[in-house]
Amino acid sequence: SGAGVRGSDAQKLRYLFQARKVHEIVNEIKPDVINAHYATSYGTVAALANLPPYYLSVWGSDIYDFPKKSILHRMMLQFSLNKAAYLLSTSKAMAKEASQYTRKPFAITPFGVDCELFSPDKTPGKKYDGIATLLRATALLKKQHPEVPVQLRIAGKGPQENEYKALAKELGIENITNWLGFIPQEQAALAWACMDCGIIPSESESFGVSAVEAQACCTPVIISDIPGLMEATVSGKTSVVVSRKHPQELAQAMYEMYMDADRR
Repeated sequence: SGAGVRGSDAQKLRYLFQARKVHEIVNEIKPDVINAHYATSYGTVAALANLPPYYLSVWGSDIYDFPKKSILHRMMLQFSLNKAAYLLSTSKAMAKEASQYTRKPFAITPFGVDCELFSPDKTPGKKYDGIATLLRATALLKKQHPEVPVQLRIAGKGPQENEYKALAKELGIENITNWLGFIPQEQAALAWACMDCGIIPSESESFGVSAVEAQACCTPVIISDIPGLMEATVSGKTSVVVSRKHPQELAQAMYEMYMDADRR
């Protein structure tokens, strides 16, 4: 329902009145383990429901965005975190951010990928806001090094898709930019394995799952210098790190990776 993690504050407030019902359900089924996901909304319901010791998993926007709205939002997050017996985070970066609101320790449970699916042998012959920055970097690369036969492939679907396509046209790279749209896991594994280099220039990321997928396919990655991505790669070994929001630096890294097959 709209009262979930993406609901408005008013919807979330109504949702909190379900705490008693949650308490009754837990008393009835007596689960061995209770894990609430998302520190606000569901986490607050768990905090109000007077449950036996439970786990709370933080997700991202509940830690990065929610407490910055007001003092009340901050207090609500602190309440949720402090009521849980155990706290879980999928990255060290997010746990560090959440530690502003509680003294309790976090267990780190990083994302993994299926290495049977994401692997370097997917295709024969190959053994071995960030989208806008990528588009601008690609345009710079084409202008400065027209001899480089770059082909850009962008996967995913979102509300800014038309805006990005318009930017690609404005930059004169629409003929070398391929929009894959939403692709399932199996196709994503094939896409990563077929790429010479993966580029993930995100400006905000709690943990770089896409970077882990690419590395599992033995595809090198160029990433922006944000903690969630740097935690997910080994700089200088599996990744090249560039400054976020810096198209020229990204274009230079792309050129260097193109020119140096041994490094890739």
